[in-house]
Amino acid sequence: MAKNLVVGVDVGGTKILSCVIELGDKFKILSRVKKKTKPELGLEGVLERINQTITESIQESKINKKQIKAIGMGFPGTVDQAKGEVLMAANLGWKNFLLRPVLEKAFKIPVLVINDVNAGTYGEQQYGAARGFRDVAGVFWGTGVGGGLVIDGRVIEGAWHSAGEIGHICLNPDGPRCACGNNGCLEAYTGKAALTNQIYQEMKNGRPCSLEFSEENEQVTLKSSLISSAYLAGDPLVKEVVHQATRYLGVGMANIVNLLNPQCLVLGGGMIESMHKTLAPMIDEHMRRHLFPSTNVELRIAGLGDYAVVIGAGVLALAEGK
Repeated sequence: MAKNLVVGVDVGGTKILSCVIELGDKFKILSRVKKKTKPELGLEGVLERINQTITESIQESKINKKQIKAIGMGFPGTVDQAKGEVLMAANLGWKNFLLRPVLEKAFKIPVLVINDVNAGTYGEQQYGAARGFRDVAGVFWGTGVGGGLVIDGRVIEGAWHSAGEIGHICLNPDGPRCACGNNGCLEAYTGKAALTNQIYQEMKNGRPCSLEFSEENEQVTLKSSLISSAYLAGDPLVKEVVHQATRYLGVGMANIVNLLNPQCLVLGGGMIESMHKTLAPMIDEHMRRHLFPSTNVELRIAGLGDYAVVIGAGVLALAEGK
């Protein structure tokens, strides 16, 4: 019986991960290669690094390239999946670039390109925390708040390829400015950049905090691990800011559930990975306060970690290639 061998790729603003994966009732990672993205190299430079990462993952797997049925790539930003076109990737500076034909020409293998959070949500629905559910919403809390939708077993892109952008649900039209240009988005209240700014401003106003800032790094977004360490150590300011963020996140998630009525909501991302045992119950409580009374959505913590995007993209690429 022929093996279902695919390459799954996760392209982010800071790293590129490529894995050769064997898909069946379970998945098996045959190789893993990770490189820095280096967006400062520009489009051509990043594209070369993507090609190198894929090539090395195939070489490391010891698999003949002819046995690989498809390449699936999760990409950060707005993606037209049907065309394989990156419409906008702000962190990389890409706009209206037809990525799919370039990769297919380079590797002579069918390629699928999809938004990375959609891929991650689909990976969790296929092999992770939401396996067995047909209707799933994914919420990934990190630098921003990413969202993905799988309805009736299918990834939903929407007419303009940006469905599921939970981070840009408006909670308050007079609220803080969001990176997207609008005001009062969920991300403007809960993303790591927002939390960093809140903590920094409170420290400037004289609130004590165990975290340290300098003039050189005051605009740098704190890593999840630093926020987590301060939170778990009991820093009062950090706990206050994070607890407020869980309230806003719960409200945003309730809006998604009330609108789409999924069976399962998968919660992941850097802020959750290190503190889910503490924060998930709070988020769940805040969400349920705002749910339609008859709703009984199941909240689950993402289980695939770094592999969610590569697996989701790989499974979708395989399905499209059949």
